Parts: sequence; structure tokens; C-alpha cells
Amino acid sequence: MKEEMLMVTAKKEPVIKKSNHKAIENYAHEMEMEADFHKNKNDLETAEKFYEKAFSYNMIAAEYGNAEAQWTIYRFYKNGCWVKQDYEKAAFWLARSFENGNIYASTSDEKINEIINEKLQQWRDNGWKGGGK
Repeated sequence: MKEEMLMVTAKKEPVIKKSNHKAIENYAHEMEMEADFHKNKNDLETAEKFYEKAFSYNMIAAEYGNAEAQWTIYRFYKNGCWVKQDYEKAAFWLARSFENGNIYASTSDEKINEIINEKLQQWRDNGWKGGGK
């Protein structure tokens, strides 16, 4: 089997609307897999294009409340994967992912846990009640 045959065949871009947040997240996941494929072949220019698409589509789904996409955005910011590393943004998306039902949205990273605890206190002080959607 040729290595090229392992490359993911991207589906048609999903229609952007709130009811399609899962389709948008799935498409973003395909873009991330495609990026990983090119990165592993040392084709960083093509990988970057797919990572940018993966980030953009995950951000759309995350803003619509998709917990898996929010977890992915957390990973992008925590690891500085094709975006500038930003622990505060990572903490925000990790907390949102947990709030929206991702029971696996936790971390042992002290820096991020510290930011989350500070933000949670600020949000509570400002009247935020928490809880999922």
C-alpha cells in the first residue's frame, strides 16, 4: 500500500450554523489529521495550512458550545500548536469544555490550574453561576 493512500480525504466544508456544530468539529478533526499526515512527511508548509483550517473550524464549533472543539482549542493554546502559546486562553477553553460536559477536561498542569482557579473566582465574584448549557 502506498503511503499516499493513507492521506485523509477531506469532506466538503460544512455549512456554518449552530445546528451543525458537530459536523464543523468533525471537519476540523479531519483537517487536523490531514495536517498531522503532512507534518509527518516533513511537508510543513502544507501542514500549516491544514492546522490553520483545523484551528478556525474548531474555534467556530467551540464558540457554538461544542465541548470536544473547546478541548481541542485548549490543546492548541496550551501547546502553542500553530498559535502563540497562551495559558490564559488555554485555561478559558478547558473550563468551557468541562462546563459543556467534557468530563475528561482536566489537566495536571499547575500553571493552567492556577489560572482556572483565579478565573473561576473572578467569574463567581461577578455573578457567574457555572453549569453546562
